[in-house]
Amino acid sequence: MVKSLFLKRVCGLGLVLLSTFVNAQTKHTVLVGDSFFNPASLNVKVGDTVSWSFIGNMQNHTTTSSTIPSGAASWDQPINTANSTFNYVVTKAGTYNFVCTPHASFMKGTITATVPTEVANIYLNETYIYPNPANNRITIASTVSQVTVIDIQGRIVLTWNKEASSNSIDVSHLSKGTYILNLQVKAQNKLEKLIIIE
Repeated sequence: MVKSLFLKRVCGLGLVLLSTFVNAQTKHTVLVGDSFFNPASLNVKVGDTVSWSFIGNMQNHTTTSSTIPSGAASWDQPINTANSTFNYVVTKAGTYNFVCTPHASFMKGTITATVPTEVANIYLNETYIYPNPANNRITIASTVSQVTVIDIQGRIVLTWNKEASSNSIDVSHLSKGTYILNLQVKAQNKLEKLIIIE
């Protein structure tokens, strides 16, 4: 009986640790200098954020997608002292190539995105929001303490926390399309796709 209890505790701890590992999203920083991206090559998971950060002196730099996976959002953002960072949430698996437009012959980079393993899906099958697709309001599960809605350009367009008077969020002002929800659930971040319809 003691052995059985010990095995249950070890297995339970293993599942908690695996769930935490699988569901953790990572922020990857790419430094933008006067003639380089560092690192120029990244390996990421779908749901991770890539953040370009300006450290140079010249003011005519960009981060611009040149080729991206089908269905992913393209980007073309200036990176300089006035626009020192740009965040992009990776939503599709595949290869993302990017350049600095004025320096495209030598300032280029690659992001290779893979999906989490199938084991991850065991922990992501809970329903945290409904309905989805939505057009007016979404309802948030009681286990969610915070919601951040991110558009396909990586911009935060809406936030909600449990202290709000309702577990319902008005999304009628959001444009038709696909959004990423970053959900804080029991001290873990989980990502869900939200589709807004007319």
